[in-house]
Amino acid sequence: MPLNLGHRAGRFCRSLVPCTTFILFAFLLTFLFVLYHPSLGPAHKQKITWQAWDTIIPLHNVQIPTSGNTAPSKGNTTISEPNGPDVSTAWWTKPLNPVDDVHASQQLDRYAPLLPHMTGLTMIAVKPCLIDPVFTTYCDPSTTKELDAKYGKWVRVDRDINKQAGVWWNFVYYRRSRRVDVPLITDIRIVDEGDEGSILDDGKTWKQADGILTDGIYPRVKNRRLWYSLQKPYANATQNEELDDVITELDILYGEDEPFWGFKRIDGVIYPGKVGKSVPISLVARKGYMAPPRPQPPHFHANGTYKIMQVADLHYSVTHGQCRDTDLKPCDGLNSSQAILAEALDAERPDLVVFSGDQLNGQRTSWDSRSVLAKFASEVIKRKIPWAAVFGNHDSTTDMDRKVMMGHLQRLPYSLAEPGPEGVHGVGNYVVQVKSYDEYLRNSFTHPLLPGLWSLCFKGSCLVEGA
Repeated sequence: MPLNLGHRAGRFCRSLVPCTTFILFAFLLTFLFVLYHPSLGPAHKQKITWQAWDTIIPLHNVQIPTSGNTAPSKGNTTISEPNGPDVSTAWWTKPLNPVDDVHASQQLDRYAPLLPHMTGLTMIAVKPCLIDPVFTTYCDPSTTKELDAKYGKWVRVDRDINKQAGVWWNFVYYRRSRRVDVPLITDIRIVDEGDEGSILDDGKTWKQADGILTDGIYPRVKNRRLWYSLQKPYANATQNEELDDVITELDILYGEDEPFWGFKRIDGVIYPGKVGKSVPISLVARKGYMAPPRPQPPHFHANGTYKIMQVADLHYSVTHGQCRDTDLKPCDGLNSSQAILAEALDAERPDLVVFSGDQLNGQRTSWDSRSVLAKFASEVIKRKIPWAAVFGNHDSTTDMDRKVMMGHLQRLPYSLAEPGPEGVHGVGNYVVQVKSYDEYLRNSFTHPLLPGLWSLCFKGSCLVEGA
């Protein structure tokens, strides 16, 4: 028995030598042909992702661009990817899905100017009030059940015309209806009282809205009224007859800058404002509804590059503000800041812009957040660059809470902003995933965004800074 055990042990030892030799030789081949690459590193020759190491571009063909964003520059209409395949077949050519369902039925008697309303307006009125209409319906325009059934219920544009320049409240109201047997509004004008002859006889049916737009403004200014044109009901249109686009939403704009996405100024101004005391007040309208364009899914370029620009502490206000700590002359708070930002965007051409808080100045200078939100990302939007944003402490000292403000950010063009999961405290906790260029959709890069904090993480290493 002992002899038999010794014989077996000897056979095992003799077989161990060739097995060990084979395993070591296999490790050597793996190192030489798989793991070992005599190059500058995997980022220059392989996909930038920790799941894949196979070569996609020979090193001598790689041309690292001097800028990140490959969107067409001024005068160039060709969309291209450096060293990439035909972009028409790439997975990322399809934009992200719209934030809102444009086919969803919207509540007609609710003022929600950012939602995709497609129903036209039928009547407009202006009504002053000595009491804030939020607490009472006493000041609403008069109506009957029959009028409500045909033309729709009165809806108050929840924006006080006299918010900064008046001694009492003054609001615009409208009706809207889905009925095809009522005429719909296609055009609006603001006309000084007594100057009604300035409305051209263009064949349209013009009607004067009840009420005075400048009622309650102090010091007193000339009465201005609102006129609107009506087109024939859809039911009366002949086959193949082209009708004008109908007005589907109204809003009040404070300041002299551009209105929110999708809206345009009405001809004429409600109140021109006074330098140093009050801002201009305008009526803006939207015809139909066009969903704000969405960006393509964030992705690396074929050569493994992706550029992010951080923009912090713009501190924009309803007015243009004042310049501080600069020798730039002449200097306009808004226009000069926008010019500097535009120059940086054109020089760097980033793939993603992150606004890391305090887009609004607050402190009673951003007393109308919607007017400010319409302009802070305008230079980025003009260049069709995807962008994201989180909030800072100044963004909370405004007339709009963060949840509503995030809804506005989501409905601006090329926005990647999200409110974040409901189970996490706060608004703006979300992740922007930058995927690989190829069709495997690997998460090559993750950029978590937290309110009051910006961080940059790559392969487990993070750079974090408090706002």
